[in-house]
Amino acid sequence: MKNKLSCVIVDDEESSLELLKYYFEQNNHLSLKAIFHTPLDALSFLLKNPVDLLITDINMPKLSGIELYQAVHHHSFINVIFVSGYSEKIIDALQVSAIDYLYKPFSIERFEEAVSKAIKIINISKPYDSIPSEVLELAFMNYPSLGKMEKRIIDLLSKGYSSNMIAEALFISKKTVENHRVNIRKKLHLSTEHNLAALSVFLTESVKK
Repeated sequence: MKNKLSCVIVDDEESSLELLKYYFEQNNHLSLKAIFHTPLDALSFLLKNPVDLLITDINMPKLSGIELYQAVHHHSFINVIFVSGYSEKIIDALQVSAIDYLYKPFSIERFEEAVSKAIKIINISKPYDSIPSEVLELAFMNYPSLGKMEKRIIDLLSKGYSSNMIAEALFISKKTVENHRVNIRKKLHLSTEHNLAALSVFLTESVKK
């Protein structure tokens, strides 16, 4: 079980950020890694620094909170709690797999409720729980067909590394990493609808058994 969840919060409203920061300071189960006013800055950070939990406003310029989550989730497994002052935005977010949705203004009690739910889900569930068992079994059967470099990438993905981080760790280009990821998907018969980082956790755990 994780002692603390590493978190990032994103909101373009200063007052909302200050309130969230205050709520964080009252909670002993969270480790606040960074605060961002713009989703693009947050995206740049999250692609290089995987965290357990993203708490983000939905309605932001250039990139919505939903788009931010989807962009990060494509590279590494991350959980999200959405925040919004617009009820219609919360409805939009219902289409995305999220731990909870906080409607502004929300109390510290409501914040604690969402965090408690996140702690239970992150500590109990596995990132690959949403992947069908037949897909997991097929990937495991084909794991031996991966090359040495591809297996190394699987190992790093399971630890939350993004493509940029893998490129730096293995001294190769990001494009080379992406090409390897495409080849890994083909060899494991994994479709684009399933998260490769989540599957990597399953493969790493299974190989060690």
